[in-house]
Amino acid sequence: KAATTYRYRAYVEAYGQIYYGEEMSFTTDLPDISGEWQCIEEYSYRPFPGAEWETRTREYTLTFGGDGSMVSSQYEYVDGTGGYSLSTDGKFRASGFLIATQNQTTIERYEGRVDDITNPTKITGSRYISNTNQVTSVENFEGSFTLTRK
Repeated sequence: KAATTYRYRAYVEAYGQIYYGEEMSFTTDLPDISGEWQCIEEYSYRPFPGAEWETRTREYTLTFGGDGSMVSSQYEYVDGTGGYSLSTDGKFRASGFLIATQNQTTIERYEGRVDDITNPTKITGSRYISNTNQVTSVENFEGSFTLTRK
């Protein structure tokens, strides 16, 4: 199984006794999540100041490359800066630069968790947008997402 630690120990039976070797272990690689994933995102929308907030849904795809790259059908990242990672505890992270100039940086960031680290079929979490310029730096929660493998 992917992302699984196995422990083992060799032994020999000789002269009516059992002799054990040193306990060893190895961990298998993380699962391959490369490929195209459908993203359904729920977000809050306010059509004008003072209006009631509405919950809306948008759909797009995220494509993960085997080299750690990421492409979004929603935004184009600056110079292919989109990337993702998955950790052994199931944490998923992804980000990409939307704007990268001397005066402003805007980054889209995803943080979530896979449903099963040995065979992930769904990733859920939150999407953020951060903006940094010469005066300030802010990060806003943009919505909650669910990714499912296409």
